[in-house]
Amino acid sequence: MATRSSRSSRTGRCARRASACSAATPIIAFFDPTGFTRARFDNHQAFDLAGLTGRLLSSSYAPQAGQPGHAAMLTELAEIFARHQEDRSIAFPYDTTVSVGLLLPEGAGHLG
Repeated sequence: MATRSSRSSRTGRCARRASACSAATPIIAFFDPTGFTRARFDNHQAFDLAGLTGRLLSSSYAPQAGQPGHAAMLTELAEIFARHQEDRSIAFPYDTTVSVGLLLPEGAGHLG
């Protein structure tokens, strides 16, 4: 279950210079010359052991049943979960960054 925290959202106006927003050069070029606003929202996704196991097994890089390391991986995952769980749940914290601005007609201000 993903949730959004309303307590920490930051918004800022980004200028046309790359130094105004770190790692924003492609976004700046995309919205240039109109500029944009960026907001960041803290989120988390809570997992019980079954949900965490499903999340792991849905990853393409995780060994699947019958492959070497699969059983050991699940055993270690259960041990890690047991050490870090609170009320039979763990949280994956992450943040979402949203950039909002006006788009110009095709061919003006777009990448590529």
